[in-house]
Amino acid sequence: MRGAGPDPRRITLIVMGCVVLALLLMTSFAPSRQAGPPAELDRARSLRAFRIATGVFAVPVPGRAPAFYGRAEAAAREAGAPLAHTVWVQQESFETDAWRDLLQVGRFPISRPPKFDFAREVAVLVWPMSGIAPDSLMRAHGLNVEGLHLAHFDLELRIGAETGGAAPATPVNTNGVVPYGIFTISRAQFPLPAPPPTEPPLLVTLAR
Repeated sequence: MRGAGPDPRRITLIVMGCVVLALLLMTSFAPSRQAGPPAELDRARSLRAFRIATGVFAVPVPGRAPAFYGRAEAAAREAGAPLAHTVWVQQESFETDAWRDLLQVGRFPISRPPKFDFAREVAVLVWPMSGIAPDSLMRAHGLNVEGLHLAHFDLELRIGAETGGAAPATPVNTNGVVPYGIFTISRAQFPLPAPPPTEPPLLVTLAR
């Protein structure tokens, strides 16, 4: 007759319990891995705007500026913004109002306007505000895009001065010039759908 000894099954159960407890403790004290960046941040890093043209244009004669120019400057002054801008969604109005009646005044011959695919993108014309924008920006040879970022439900286009390259040709018979930049932004990048010819929400700020 064998003497009563340790029950192998009980020992097995105790060992398995210890293993499970050890694994639970290791999991609870292990450093947690931070989740990857949300989709919004990934999207923000991939936002892009393209500069199509830059240079200087003649300051409009008082009372003869295109209507869009006066509206944009009034809105910028009311907001105390250093940059004025307009968003263009139609080729014909851009060529007539922005290109011929503002950017090409005092130039001969008149350059051909850039062509845009307004079914997929919008064009943005930006210029600095006299008396609000820094003098260094007013004297720039043109404007550059420094970045495109999400700003709640809008996109924010950040603009800086063109610092390189030769001085652009100056329009003749003018009392001064202002630098400008023309930029394009894909409609697919805006947070809220804005099918053509809708003007999507856009902020234009001075890069720091």
